[in-house]
Amino acid sequence: MARIAFCWELGRGLGHIVPHLDLIRRLVARGDEVVFLAQDPARVESVFRHENFTVYPLAHGHTPVADRMRNADSFPQVLFNSGFHDVDVVHARLLDVLATLERAAPDILVCDYAPSVMLANHVARRPLVLSGYGFWNPPRSVPMPRFRYWLGPPAESFAEREATVLAVINDAGARIGIAPFRTFAEFFTADRLWLCIYEELDSYAGRPDGHYLGMFTDHDFGTPPQWPNEHGLKVFAYLTPGRSGLAALAALAAQPVSVCLYAPRLADAAAKNLPTAVFHRCTTPVSLPAVSRECRAFVNNGNLSTSTIALLAGKPQLCLPESAEQYLNARRIELLGAGLAAPQRHPGHVAGKLQAILHEPGYARAAARFAHKYAGRRLSDRTEYMLADLDELR
Repeated sequence: MARIAFCWELGRGLGHIVPHLDLIRRLVARGDEVVFLAQDPARVESVFRHENFTVYPLAHGHTPVADRMRNADSFPQVLFNSGFHDVDVVHARLLDVLATLERAAPDILVCDYAPSVMLANHVARRPLVLSGYGFWNPPRSVPMPRFRYWLGPPAESFAEREATVLAVINDAGARIGIAPFRTFAEFFTADRLWLCIYEELDSYAGRPDGHYLGMFTDHDFGTPPQWPNEHGLKVFAYLTPGRSGLAALAALAAQPVSVCLYAPRLADAAAKNLPTAVFHRCTTPVSLPAVSRECRAFVNNGNLSTSTIALLAGKPQLCLPESAEQYLNARRIELLGAGLAAPQRHPGHVAGKLQAILHEPGYARAAARFAHKYAGRRLSDRTEYMLADLDELR
């Protein structure tokens, strides 16, 4: 029996937990012990209401807006903007993570966007798996690749920015006995890499030797969708209340649609203004397999797990990205022809884009082509692959 810790530090969505459900159930069923190190224990506990997993709070960072790198264009720059901006701050977080690892005493770490755990493990030295989407598992190039690959080779300042982040990490790591990394790529020391994504949706075009395990829906998670009326086109909306998100809600309110809305961060005052004849607001996560069978289209923030489920169901989508990662996902959806994007800074005509994905058949056809390509993939095969990796690391 092994004690396996699933670690989640950065990122706000349940896509850091839900994709591991089948693996976690299989581990528990065969007698292994599962614990969590999580930035948001309450959200983990909301997923596992009926299980009694131990969840340890995981320290996570925040960089003040005034100190952030503008127009972040690589993973090191995103880390700088996510609490890796100050040596003292990173050092304090590393001490907290090491103390948490001491209490949790895991045999194996599975890190899904948990860079502080990755760094601390250069001291703790547990077998470590990097899991998740392409965004936080970049190719190990020198320097690390840029996100905005369509802009061509980066300027000289690009490498200088990476060196700034690496200096913070090296100085903080030196205080706890970590030898300095010569390149940022060395930060990603791991025993296994699980790319839980499809090649077309990888944030990094042309990744060398990418072994893509795919992404799958979980049929046992979430409550059945509820629709406020039976005559409108059914739309599933999973949103955070940013500027373009609120514009999308207003556009939906003006359409002959029936919306199942999951927006956990939407203020109650804003929710009260939504017409109940058009919107049913869910207070708990919704079953995405059930939603994808019933709805005409998705409206989301470009969360990769939700966007991929829409693609696998052959449903078009309107993406309203609020972060660099979500923008990259939305761009991939547009390149596939399976949806449209309305980014925060330049959303364009949100109502017109919504109208297009609801009524222009080309978007649904493109999503159907993606769904057909991957129709033969099975979640059970991916889980078996992961179990075999974990067995080798015991």
